[in-house]
Amino acid sequence: MNKTDAADKKFQTLLFIFLIAGAIFKIATAIMIATNGDNIHYWHAAMTLLKGGEYIFTDHQVMRYGIIIPVYITQLVFGTSPLVYYVSPFLMSMGAAVLVFFTGKRLHSAEAGFLAALLVVVFPESIHKAGQIMPDSFSLLYVMAAFYALLVFNDTMKSRYFLVSSLCLFGLYQTNIMYALFFPGFALIVFMIRKKFKHVMLYFGILGALFLVEFVFYYIEEGSLLGQVGVIGLDLPSHSIAMEGYVLSHAWELFKRFTTIRPHWQILLGLYMVIGCYTLFIRYNKRRAFVFIAGLSFLMGITFAVKSLDPLRPMLQFCPRHLLSVLPFAALLTAMAVVTCARMVAHKDASNNEGSLKSIAACAVLAVLVIIASCIVPAVTGIQKHGHPFKMILQYQDMVKRAEDSGVPIVVVNTTDAARGKSLRLLYDYLSLSGEYMDPNKKIERLNTTQKELYRLLSAVF
Repeated sequence: MNKTDAADKKFQTLLFIFLIAGAIFKIATAIMIATNGDNIHYWHAAMTLLKGGEYIFTDHQVMRYGIIIPVYITQLVFGTSPLVYYVSPFLMSMGAAVLVFFTGKRLHSAEAGFLAALLVVVFPESIHKAGQIMPDSFSLLYVMAAFYALLVFNDTMKSRYFLVSSLCLFGLYQTNIMYALFFPGFALIVFMIRKKFKHVMLYFGILGALFLVEFVFYYIEEGSLLGQVGVIGLDLPSHSIAMEGYVLSHAWELFKRFTTIRPHWQILLGLYMVIGCYTLFIRYNKRRAFVFIAGLSFLMGITFAVKSLDPLRPMLQFCPRHLLSVLPFAALLTAMAVVTCARMVAHKDASNNEGSLKSIAACAVLAVLVIIASCIVPAVTGIQKHGHPFKMILQYQDMVKRAEDSGVPIVVVNTTDAARGKSLRLLYDYLSLSGEYMDPNKKIERLNTTQKELYRLLSAVF
């Protein structure tokens, strides 16, 4: 067996192990459906398309087709049972992790791809957010597909990958317009590949054509000359008011916001910046520099984008969950550095066996082990305090069916009792997701009182 065959066999083995282990881990750490945010709007928007109902542009959630279309496809194929809720985020997040694996292998080695993909799967935010129908989880697949296609284009110069990358970047924009902050980074990568501005113009010309179609669509539907941006701008007055009151006293506070994120994020982003600067300015590697530039574009955007300088007012709310879209790039750079340093320490790469880098190797390996440990422990322990959600959903289905057959109304109360309240809240989440409100003979009614909130599912007998 030659070296190429051995490397291919090792890659296939690691990929198989990752797919099996990753799938088991994601299923084991699944969390209950959440309906108290945007999630339920995407589900119901897809259900409206499926059932042929009137599609009304009431808010920004119903315009995020990068989320709604995949959910619609899963509903079309598997139905609208609450269990189907988990299918699209599972496929999207696992697909993103597989692309991280392939990217790591193409840029460095199978080991680096495996470690990076593992880090993406076990990261706490990846567990809590990638298991829900949210822009943060769906964006992972789009951004990695756009990046991987550009990487393959750089290696092969086949124009179809150039087109695929641009299309995927438009899909990323359709999950949340905030991800347009990736555009400058991808523009720079295209220029670094071909060294000509006309290719950058062509790349964004494809995007521009898609935006034109979007503008025409929203002009016809809503009379907006600014497309999705124009509709959203009218839809989010509360968000605008909140940001108007958010003023920073000093420019340093733009960076200070990163001190509020959890330690594992601080460690990983710190490694990402150090390794990225080393790759870009000290030991330059063009293909690996792409990884740094892509994520850096978004980080710089959410850090420095401001509405005004006097007073200093940020344009976007700083929400740690939005950093999830940078996770694949940070994981890739860190994993490649760890594998490189580990090989050097083990004297497997004599040409790069420099004493000063051995210290960096030890620190990097230790830091990554700490990150992975801090991710896995809280993810595995205490995440299923109320039972696995799949089991609970089946129990709720049986309970609701028996109640409806008996003509018994179901009452769910949010209570201050932590254990009981959580369980009852999950039941309400199930009822909301099941789409019972779409039956004209049934509805979910919310009654506010001074003591508590009462949720009542009125059966047909009422």
